[in-house]
Amino acid sequence: MGSLSLRKQVAVILQTTECSFELHFVETQRQLEGADYGLFSIALATTLCQGIDLHMCFFDQTQMRIHLHSRLEQLNMTLFPPSKKPRRECMKRWQRKVVVTSRYSGVSRLLITSVLIHMG
Repeated sequence: MGSLSLRKQVAVILQTTECSFELHFVETQRQLEGADYGLFSIALATTLCQGIDLHMCFFDQTQMRIHLHSRLEQLNMTLFPPSKKPRRECMKRWQRKVVVTSRYSGVSRLLITSVLIHMG
């Protein structure tokens, strides 16, 4: 069902206090360095904003910091450099239904949407 914290975070992103929606979790490339989770989050968010399936992207991790620094200097985000290795599709996909409720409202509302979340 997802943790209460996750439910609250998604509700804030969707700007709602009472809803029901589905979360679709997609496994993505794992970073090699433990400190690169922020870098991967930015790369995945950029990819998602371009309308590309996250499970299809595989980044060249050696070039990611250089790319981000360059794009921030230019004030223009572009896709992060892909790996020279063949892209892979993830093997695992799963779904969870999450219900977010508000104690302040007696009115029920139903909102169905899909949210992609990086589980890195």
